[in-house]
Amino acid sequence: MVLDLAHSLLKRFPRPRPFYVLHLDNFFTTRKLYQELYELGIGANGTAKAGSGILKELAYLKDVMTKQNNHGEWFNYVIGSVNCIAFCDMASKAMMTTVYDPTIEEYAYFNAAKRPGASLKYAKAGESSTGGSQQQVRKLHALDKYNQYMGGSDNHAKLNSFYSTSQHYHRRNWLPLFYLLLDAAVTNAYILYKQSVKNNKLSHAEFQEEIAIGLLRTPGAILRRRRPNLATSNRNSRAKTVRKSSYKGHDWTKLDTYRVCQVCSSSNKQRGRKTRRALQETSGNVPDSVNIGKRTRHQTIYSCSKCSIPICYNSHCWERHLLRT
Repeated sequence: MVLDLAHSLLKRFPRPRPFYVLHLDNFFTTRKLYQELYELGIGANGTAKAGSGILKELAYLKDVMTKQNNHGEWFNYVIGSVNCIAFCDMASKAMMTTVYDPTIEEYAYFNAAKRPGASLKYAKAGESSTGGSQQQVRKLHALDKYNQYMGGSDNHAKLNSFYSTSQHYHRRNWLPLFYLLLDAAVTNAYILYKQSVKNNKLSHAEFQEEIAIGLLRTPGAILRRRRPNLATSNRNSRAKTVRKSSYKGHDWTKLDTYRVCQVCSSSNKQRGRKTRRALQETSGNVPDSVNIGKRTRHQTIYSCSKCSIPICYNSHCWERHLLRT
């Protein structure tokens, strides 16, 4: 997806063009992606995680560094055109960049009071805004630029979380991605709306409500009468039509207490229970042949007067009982 956006950007602004830099979250960061963007003439800078392609040694350093002992300390290793960095700020982190090089760039310094409990091993004395002296701790230039330009992504994620269309946990891995794209489209539309309208702006909730009302007014949202399922209606009608006439001495009789229907329980035993395979869907929306077989115990207060067997008060169990006898 990132490469498709990069190609569309290059087609829209052909050479000569300015040098673009993409600031990415660790969700998108991979060493292969950074290398391909660099070959296209687009810089990349962002945080990384263990699966992004950083060296095991840098991942180990990231895990052992702490703010109290290693604040401002960093290690790097260049692979191809990608500079992999492990450093410690508020917490130990890892970054990848094809734009910035900490070995030749100056550090960004800020007040040490913003990092309480941080190590002053790499701090320096500086002047405060009031003219006094204060301790200043350092920060990588790559991290400073990342914090400066990643605000748009963080604000976008915050707007998505306010009124998300996904309100449940999902077993299928593609449903959260679908709702994420849906939330991103609505949030992007809301941002463009705020930029285009100057007065009498709608709130975020009112904007999404207007979108929902507009979608419901489209021809595709008109409710159509569902045709009745003939198979289901016939089955329900058969189940409700109970044969009350006697047959060769077999007739209905009412018991004093509820008991388990012998016809239903015997059919469940013959069907047996199906075991669930690994990584198999557990939703009720999949076919019955895939679901786990479940034994159901139907209790009834009726029985056969001749056989003294509890039977459900419907034609289905009654006819199966008569066929057996």
